[in-house]
Amino acid sequence: MYSIKYYVSYIYCFLLVFLFVSCKPTLVAQENMEKKNEKPKVEKPKFTGLDSHTPIGEDPNTIRFIGKVVDVVKSQNVCNISRSTAIIKVEKTEGSGSGIVNMINTGQTIILVLNTAFALDIENSKINMEKGIKGSFLIKEGLCQDMAQTIYEMLTFTPVN
Repeated sequence: MYSIKYYVSYIYCFLLVFLFVSCKPTLVAQENMEKKNEKPKVEKPKFTGLDSHTPIGEDPNTIRFIGKVVDVVKSQNVCNISRSTAIIKVEKTEGSGSGIVNMINTGQTIILVLNTAFALDIENSKINMEKGIKGSFLIKEGLCQDMAQTIYEMLTFTPVN
């Protein structure tokens, strides 16, 4: 019938085909692993500048709004400490940062704590902040030491017509 050489050559051919078939998926898998290891290109965020007239965003715990001064009080008890304050009626909120616990609403009246520099500037008439004046406010929300009350501190004030 057939000689042994015929069977040996048949076995060699079978082993060769088996070897090529078994190596092919390994090469494909290695190529896929190399593609996965490459870091995807990430675009840098694009911030709008001053030219576009759109705000970039507010800092955390800050709120920007337009309001009307109802009263300026030289000494008021806030968080068990006597401080200079301004009572403001909010007319329009323009933006807020992240982390705001008690968001202010249009029509709401709030008490703003004035730091020492603002209080002195108002006393010395460097800042015109009197009853009835409308302005743009940037305030920072915080908590009293007992963590039970929200306190708003004025960061900036700009009169608006």
